[in-house]
Amino acid sequence: MKALNVYEENALYDTSGKIWHWITPKTLEGIDWETITTIQTPELNKIQKPYLARYLTAFRAAWKARNCDLVVTHGEPMAIWTGIFMRLLNVKARHLAWSFTMPEYDGYGMQRKLLLRFGMKNVDQLVMFSEIETRTYPPLLGVDASRFRMIPWSADGTNADKSAEPLIEGEYIAAIGGEGRDYGTLFKAMAMIPERKLAVVASPASIKGLEVPENVTVFSNIPFGDAMNIAANAQFLVLPLLSETIPCGHGSIVSQFYLEKATIVTASQAMNGYAIAEENVLE
Repeated sequence: MKALNVYEENALYDTSGKIWHWITPKTLEGIDWETITTIQTPELNKIQKPYLARYLTAFRAAWKARNCDLVVTHGEPMAIWTGIFMRLLNVKARHLAWSFTMPEYDGYGMQRKLLLRFGMKNVDQLVMFSEIETRTYPPLLGVDASRFRMIPWSADGTNADKSAEPLIEGEYIAAIGGEGRDYGTLFKAMAMIPERKLAVVASPASIKGLEVPENVTVFSNIPFGDAMNIAANAQFLVLPLLSETIPCGHGSIVSQFYLEKATIVTASQAMNGYAIAEENVLE
């Protein structure tokens, strides 16, 4: 069996060009995996508008998939574009869209929505990390609900070295993550308590256009280990989401469980199954 692992580089952390092989080293013998990623085209990866590396990676994956049995894409954009090229090339390989989430769907224009429907039409299985997504996405994408499955976010740990020296001196609060975050409200709150410090690890897109108070420090594109160092040494963590239905923050909340850190979380349906009243939540 031949399978492809397809993804684009994370804008939140500095991967230093290291290719992420997902679960491929741990799968059953007899599966021949190949990873295709935007990291393999570093020069194109610097061009964000249009994001040529994404489109080329998706096309390469679809072309390779002509002789494969399974394609696994990670995230919404790679699922869409790989799906589009697979349809255009009439590729018959099965397509698993892993970690599929659309936190900004309401802001999509008609053209983007049509591309979504075209690209996702033949996807065999879509996996996301919250129950609410399995209910809201089928009518939006025009895909049968039986193809959607919720699997709780899982991780082997945070790889945080708790014995390492803190990267930030003194006491501070931390917020980690980029998608679906309401950093605008959090920054306004921090401006009201200038005696407190906040460290934020976020993608540039998630803080674009925001006024950052003097007591807030923002880190982008740093090594994952540094992000976990910031989280591990904070007094507590904050997970501000844009709305009660935004399907984001699952990776962050699971990491915070591992770190055994108290966390202020937006009351969100997406946290059902993660934040459980009278078990790990004070309301």
